[in-house]
Amino acid sequence: YKPALAITGYKPALAIIGYKPALAITGYKPALAIIGYKPALAIIGYKPALAIIGYKPALAIIGYKPALAITGYKPALAIIGYKPALAITGYKPALAI
Repeated sequence: YKPALAITGYKPALAIIGYKPALAITGYKPALAIIGYKPALAIIGYKPALAIIGYKPALAIIGYKPALAITGYKPALAIIGYKPALAITGYKPALAI
């Protein structure tokens, strides 16, 4: 039930973690993610990013570079273009390169 703020590019992405859906604004397109035991489908740029949240790692294709995020109680590492993305997931912060 805690929000996760992710800075992607020049626009912030706000995500509600837990059993609620997470809406992330990345670039000019919104990314809708269902967090918990359901897969999260995010439309980032022109490429879709499929993320399995919970105890499974989330692989997201952002631009031409992959972003690997492990959510839950573990930090999430994401590579978004050439800019870092800071995300707070659960009770621990996730630092992305």
